[in-house]
Amino acid sequence: MIRLIIAEDNEVVRQSLGRMLGAEPGIVMVASATTGTEVLKILRSGITADIVLADMNMPEMDGIELTAYLKTEYPAVKVIILTMHSKQVFLERARNAGALGYVLKHAEMNELIGAVRLVADGGSYFL
Repeated sequence: MIRLIIAEDNEVVRQSLGRMLGAEPGIVMVASATTGTEVLKILRSGITADIVLADMNMPEMDGIELTAYLKTEYPAVKVIILTMHSKQVFLERARNAGALGYVLKHAEMNELIGAVRLVADGGSYFL
């Protein structure tokens, strides 16, 4: 079972992702957050996750800052960045922070599901 936290400040996107990914066999959404800071509160409360699907642009703590923090404090939690930024410089920032995946928001749902499964199995997914 892949335990997933979705961190996305847009409520419609967050809820849609939660419904679609939560309907997939073997994937369970354990929590959702609107900021990176909320993700940290969730993890500190004792909720465990295998993957955090994090929007790159969020208030308080963005996806890159969250990734770097998780890499140090919660190294077992893997991060996939979800973004609308297709430029290589953003992908490199995510990778350098420790993200194991980078998926564009306009990607097909099958691509996102595949990225989640691949990262959960120990791989990485970058365009």
